[in-house]
Amino acid sequence: QTCALPISGKPFLRIEPTLLVGPPGSAKTSLAEDICHVLGIPSVTFDAGGNNDGMVFGISRKWSNAAPGLHLDMLIEHRIANPAIVIDEIEKVGNGYRNTNPLNLMLGLFEPRRARHLYDPFLETPLVMSHFSWIATANSIEPLSMPLRNRMRVIPCPLPTAEHLEPIAQQLLTAEYEKRNTPEV
Repeated sequence: QTCALPISGKPFLRIEPTLLVGPPGSAKTSLAEDICHVLGIPSVTFDAGGNNDGMVFGISRKWSNAAPGLHLDMLIEHRIANPAIVIDEIEKVGNGYRNTNPLNLMLGLFEPRRARHLYDPFLETPLVMSHFSWIATANSIEPLSMPLRNRMRVIPCPLPTAEHLEPIAQQLLTAEYEKRNTPEV
């Protein structure tokens, strides 16, 4: 979906909230990161299984451990309104309620009308978050609430089969050449 607001004179891109679902090893996270890279959208990957409840959206300045969230870090670092956040293994987000449950906040973020004026707990003011792109990965959708699933486009990512072996091998080889800054043979 293209939006009317220009960045450097060009319309920018927003990916509707998307959930890539498949078994471990199906390259969901790599796919999400590659989508952002190919589209030229700056992104950060958040490991939902290994972080606390305030890391994505920040912690209110009323707490002694106040901190901005990933969204503010992305806005400041890239100075654009439409960065992407990849939430890896979203089904493993903790259900902590000390700062807030990130999944409950995502309900508002994934609904364009509410995301236009979502309250930021660190800044203590509403922010326009409707231009952000959100891509999540999950091994299973079962732990996720139906309201959250209903706000996301769900795309299955099955494990690769033998027919995928040659293209995958070529991609890995190309990536290794690029990493070593060596021309392909």
